[in-house]
Amino acid sequence: MSQNPKNERKMNSEISVTEVNKANQLQQEAKLEDAIAVYRGLTEKLYQQLGKVLSQQKNWDEAIATYRSALELNPEAYESHHQLGEAIYQRVMENPETFF
Repeated sequence: MSQNPKNERKMNSEISVTEVNKANQLQQEAKLEDAIAVYRGLTEKLYQQLGKVLSQQKNWDEAIATYRSALELNPEAYESHHQLGEAIYQRVMENPETFF
């Protein structure tokens, strides 16, 4: 039985204590490149979550900057591209004269 893609994306975007513990353990084991990769993935997820909260507050400028930070860590992140586009759209729609 295949899983719903929306649910799968949601699970993939959640931060887990297990991931943080894994990154910490890799660092302690001096597997620094692996630790960095895990920390970057966690940081990207945190930026996505922060961007969502900022968007809920309609703080579009900060949400846009936050999604851009997520994309610097992972330029191929579909969700970050989508959310960035949505934040830009909302920002323009609410106050078009100050955007350009």
